[in-house]
Amino acid sequence: MALTPQRLGAPPTPQPTVGAGFPFSAPNFPFFNPSLYPPQYGYPTYDPYNPYYNNYDQSTTSGQESSVAICVACQLAAALVHDKLTKMNKDYLNILKNKAQVTLIDTGTDNKMKLMLESLGVNHQVVVTEALNATAFPPTHTVFITGMTKDTTLLPEVAQKLSNFVAEGGQLVSFNWAINFLQSEFPGTVESTGKQTLQRLPSRVTFREDTEEKLFEYYEQNCFMILEEGAQLIKVVDTDRVEILCQAKELAKKMGKDVTVARFKHERGLVYHFISPLQRKKKQHINLPQDYTNYLNTHGAEESTIQAWKYAANMGYCESFWEADSVIPFLEMLAKIIIHHQIRVAQELGE
Repeated sequence: MALTPQRLGAPPTPQPTVGAGFPFSAPNFPFFNPSLYPPQYGYPTYDPYNPYYNNYDQSTTSGQESSVAICVACQLAAALVHDKLTKMNKDYLNILKNKAQVTLIDTGTDNKMKLMLESLGVNHQVVVTEALNATAFPPTHTVFITGMTKDTTLLPEVAQKLSNFVAEGGQLVSFNWAINFLQSEFPGTVESTGKQTLQRLPSRVTFREDTEEKLFEYYEQNCFMILEEGAQLIKVVDTDRVEILCQAKELAKKMGKDVTVARFKHERGLVYHFISPLQRKKKQHINLPQDYTNYLNTHGAEESTIQAWKYAANMGYCESFWEADSVIPFLEMLAKIIIHHQIRVAQELGE
């Protein structure tokens, strides 16, 4: 029997235990991680589009992108990404979930990337900056550096360790202010221009369509992205060595530089740099619950995924649907980056 927000009653008081007091369990789908499902202690539990959470714990949210909506959205998006990966190659999902290894360097300001990795089901460890010196970085891993600010610095020995990690065949995926680390440890590749976006900037973007990994397959050319406030603009120093994978037209018009995603090899390894996560501008075009089945069928969803989205619809997570639609291409791209590194590792090891 379908559950509607109106039938749920008053929200429970969050307790310092995972999933405390939630009156109904999520469907038994592998990608649903109960530790992420609301209400979870420490997560804001207000969704402005969900009657169940109206006027509840609003002081801990920021605008409409409440953590509970993002949490549910990442899981809905991951379900569809899993279906798409399976259709691309029957081995991809097994590689992502059972063979790939990811290390997320946590600078304390980016919980969303952790949610994405958890929702994808990839094996990962989160390492705080204070523990980096004692952390090993095997070249079989993909290392993410997110959430850095202009004041974030890495100890020289840690920076050298990460540089060696790439040289030995590791893969590094960095974002925004990590450009300061890249231009120091990988000179002659990419550099900061010293400029940054002053607000969230909608921008039309174009992509390299000839990448072997088909990284941008789910994006549309000239679609609108929302670039983060404070995104550090970059320039390519060596155009023979560095590939420009994505360019933003509005950046070029407003600030003179348009490079949004760049990639380069360093000895045996590979480095990706994003000035901002590439989330599509929310279309807010999915009218619940009428349209989500057509939307998912169009994108090749399995029945289990359709049922999961139906569950979320019955719970009233409108914002989660729009957020999921926005994040799906980015989540798929991250999965492909991780998978193809693991394929390269297996080829080098002769597996």
